[in-house]
Amino acid sequence: MTKQGDRACPYCGADDWLCGFIGAFNEALLSPNAGMPPRPSRIRAPAPEVSAAQKVTRANVQAADTYSKQKNWPQALAEIQQALELDPENMLLIRKAAAYAALARNFVVADDYFQKVLRNYPDSATFLSGRAGVLIRLLRLKEADELVQKALVIDPSFLSARFNRLCIQIARGDADIPESGWELLNTDNVVELANWLDADRQDYVKALKPEGYAKLCGIVLGPGTDARLPEIVGS
Repeated sequence: MTKQGDRACPYCGADDWLCGFIGAFNEALLSPNAGMPPRPSRIRAPAPEVSAAQKVTRANVQAADTYSKQKNWPQALAEIQQALELDPENMLLIRKAAAYAALARNFVVADDYFQKVLRNYPDSATFLSGRAGVLIRLLRLKEADELVQKALVIDPSFLSARFNRLCIQIARGDADIPESGWELLNTDNVVELANWLDADRQDYVKALKPEGYAKLCGIVLGPGTDARLPEIVGS
C-alpha cells in the first residue's frame, strides 16, 4: 500500500497522513472560505494599511507555521494563542488553534476552540466530526455521538464522521455493530484510514481498549490488520 501522494498538509506542512485524526478537516481549518459558497467576483479595492497589531499577528502566524513544520505543536499553539490575544474573533486563527491544540494532545483546550468554531459553522459536517474526534479522546462518548449523528445527516458519506461513529459504537460496546460497506471504499480512503489508525494508535487504544482497537482495524481494513499497520503504512 502506498501513502497518499506528496501533498503537504495545509496546516502542519507534513504529508497529509501524518496528521492523524485531524485528517478530513485539514484544509477546512485553514482555508478562510472552506465550505462556503463561491463569492461573486468584484473589483479589488486598494489594500488597506497594515496596523502594528496586524503585523504582530502575522508574525505569530508565520512563527506558528514554522513550528508546525517541525511538528512542535505546543509552540505552534502558543504562537496562535498570542495572535488571538490581539484578534480574538478571527475565525481562521481559532480554527488553527483547534488544530494545533488537538495535535498537541491538549484535547480540553481543543474542544473549547472547536465549540467556538461550531458557533460560526453549526452545520459543517467537517467541524462537527472534528469536535467529535476530540470528544472521543476525552471519553465523552454521548456528546461525540450527538455531533457525529448530526454530521451524518448533513453528509451520510463523510468518511471522518462514519469512522468516528464506528469508534463510538465500539467504545460503548454496542451489540450488532454494522460491519458492511467499508470494503467498498476506494484506495485513497483505505490509505487515509490506515494512516489515521497508525498515527493515533495510542489514542484509539485508550478510548477503545486493545481489543476494541483490533476490532476497529479489522472492520475498516480487514482481520488482523492491527498488528500489520506499520508494515501496511510503510509499504
